[in-house]
Amino acid sequence: MKAPRRAILLACAAVAISTACGSEGDARDAGTVDSGLTDAGVTDAAVTDSGATDAGPTDAGPLRAVALSAASAAHACAVLSDGTVRCWGLNDNGQLGVAPSESASRCRVRGSSPSRSVPCETQGRAVAGVTDARQVATGNGSTCVVRADRSLWCWGLNNAGELGTGATSLQPTPTPTRVDLPPVRQVALGSFHGCALLMDGTVRCWGANRFSQTGTLASTMNQCDEGDGTPVPCVPTPTAVAGLSGVTQLTAGRNHTCALLGDRTLRCWGLNDSAQLGLGRLDPDTTPQVNPLAVSLTEVAEVSAGGSHTCARRADGSLQCWGWAALGQLGGAPSGTCSTASGSVPCALMPGAVPDLSGVSVVSAGRFHTCVTLTGGGARCFGRDDNGQIGGGVASTTRCSFSFDDFPCSRTPREVPITNAASVSVGDYHSCALTTDGAVRCWGNNSFGQLGNGATDDQNAPVSVRLVP
Repeated sequence: MKAPRRAILLACAAVAISTACGSEGDARDAGTVDSGLTDAGVTDAAVTDSGATDAGPTDAGPLRAVALSAASAAHACAVLSDGTVRCWGLNDNGQLGVAPSESASRCRVRGSSPSRSVPCETQGRAVAGVTDARQVATGNGSTCVVRADRSLWCWGLNNAGELGTGATSLQPTPTPTRVDLPPVRQVALGSFHGCALLMDGTVRCWGANRFSQTGTLASTMNQCDEGDGTPVPCVPTPTAVAGLSGVTQLTAGRNHTCALLGDRTLRCWGLNDSAQLGLGRLDPDTTPQVNPLAVSLTEVAEVSAGGSHTCARRADGSLQCWGWAALGQLGGAPSGTCSTASGSVPCALMPGAVPDLSGVSVVSAGRFHTCVTLTGGGARCFGRDDNGQIGGGVASTTRCSFSFDDFPCSRTPREVPITNAASVSVGDYHSCALTTDGAVRCWGNNSFGQLGNGATDDQNAPVSVRLVP
């Protein structure tokens, strides 16, 4: 009897079916962890706790999970310890590496009238032709992997040049396509943009660029179609981010990007309408920040960008968060108020410590919630909880108000009923944890099968991901 296949790298992502948070969707980077095959002639100068450490597909025994990464909300992918890839969840753009017409299932879009369904997979399905993956990242409707030879391959949505191939297409691209780049150490995907950290410590970005999230001035020189006929500035070909070197980790949020440098400081750029860049100010969406600027924070070990907020784990195990705070995603009470075009909202202009939280080993910021793992194997989450995404095992009774409505939430870190978490990965409305025994468990929204447990009902406590042989 064959040993069960288990994941070594997980990524969770979203395709926004219906959202009130911007036409470019709400996704974040994969919080990627490098799976660590030995390179021939390539030196990896990683900061060992930067969130990009090497972990193997090198097992000779049973395939098991050894690392975790994530992005947004409605699809997920895992790299197995033999280098193969499994994906599940929403598949309307071929983001699972399977043509939408070949999907095994159809999932109903909740609240749609008339009722409609979309292609999906509720269990992990193999991506054909990828047998040596070492890292995976997922975006709003796209997926990328770094392979053993440090090449980058992407598939799925490419309306705004998300695949970095230099071309755009309104048709799904389910087949992995190589991106023309020098050796890549890590890839991070946001809503409709992506960035690659090269082995020399420099960064190149591509995709939608309405808010200069690629580190290039937004202009009308290159216009892409978001899929609804709306033109958007874009950069279809990977382009260098000027003035940035010595980078050890990348994270891509909804419309902003941050880089961790070797001296454990941060640089961020892109949209800053909710103080998500941590610069101590707001910038209107008409004047985003194109150049990477320093965040006033030192001794950073890992950074994760969410929908409109950002969190950083420091070397001492403490957690600092900043940006939009209306739904409790920064932890604790909001430190201030930001005046935006839509009114005043709770926010933090600068990094602030999450109270009563220590021993943080991994952080992942999602659309409206944040999760961490602790050094002892525990996990904590805080923020919006209408789908059980903070994993407390019971529904939250606290309510947070936003935009003439309120939602279940928790402004303080809640314990997830799991005791052996090695890392955590947060999507738009769901979360996943990698456990020390090599399993992947998820909780929260499951409308498109993104929990991978063979069903589509939401869960407020962890359930096991199933991977198809």
